Amino acid sequence: MCSKFSYEKEIITNMLKMELKVEKMEQEVKKRNEDIVTMLDAQRKEMEKFANDYKNLRDILVVVMENKTAAVNSFLEDKAVNVLGDKIAEVDDALKIMTGKVDGVLKAAETGLTKPIVAFSAHVGPTKLHIPQNQIIVFSFIITNVGNGYKSASGKFVAPVAGYYLLSCSLISWKGEEFWASIYINNSKKASLNEKGADSRHGMASQTIIVELKANDVVSVKTPNNNAINIHGLGYSTFSGVLIH
Repeated sequence: MCSKFSYEKEIITNMLKMELKVEKMEQEVKKRNEDIVTMLDAQRKEMEKFANDYKNLRDILVVVMENKTAAVNSFLEDKAVNVLGDKIAEVDDALKIMTGKVDGVLKAAETGLTKPIVAFSAHVGPTKLHIPQNQIIVFSFIITNVGNGYKSASGKFVAPVAGYYLLSCSLISWKGEEFWASIYINNSKKASLNEKGADSRHGMASQTIIVELKANDVVSVKTPNNNAINIHGLGYSTFSGVLIH
């Protein structure tokens, strides 16, 4: 009886340690997502300042061009020095070229400022989820879905806009079982996860990748075509992504 009690106590202790470890990993993933949102907001503010500075520069150039042209024209009228007419035209052309370059930079900056924010995060709900072979894992409980790109009914993320995305998936095995899974873009495998719980305990695997997506590209997490898997839910298995540029 003492031996059985000690064994059960050890199992409970190990499970508690695992729960704490998973909770810590979940907190780290949440903090990483918060850091990414903070970074994107800082970049947006920097681009807004950049655009304002260039608008001010463009306005100054326009005023300078108008003042210089008026002053030189007045000088030509007073002194009748027609030879400077060509120089005025050169200065005028140079200022127009510079103004055009500033307008180009402004347009590029404004394009960056108007790019939408896209971010999603979801987790598996049931305690134990059985997924057949070659199936998409459905993370049915949405935590974040800015841009409405993630579809909780199908488990698919459909990119609302083109750009570079950071994608992350964490899966935790059922007690003592092994699993395989992969992150797919459309029908192309991009990264894989594998883990086995030791001594009748859970085991966790994670993958994070940065990829370029076109608008309407589909991202999903799928089981292999030769094995069904069992994973642990209740917020421990997650799927996340964010548009970074």
